[in-house]
Amino acid sequence: MIPIPYLTIVERAEDEDPLVLLGEPLHHVMRSPLFIILTVAGLAHLTAKAHRHEPSVRP
Repeated sequence: MIPIPYLTIVERAEDEDPLVLLGEPLHHVMRSPLFIILTVAGLAHLTAKAHRHEPSVRP
């Protein structure tokens, strides 16, 4: 049987800080290629959108 990392995290919940426990799956997601591609594409989209519009000039 393949061990599921989330079950391991739940078993260790009594010993560790909850923020540390949340960081493990979050770190796994943030290292995934799909997350990286979508993040870069989103930043490129927002940058292009910002460059299309002239900034408003306030007196």
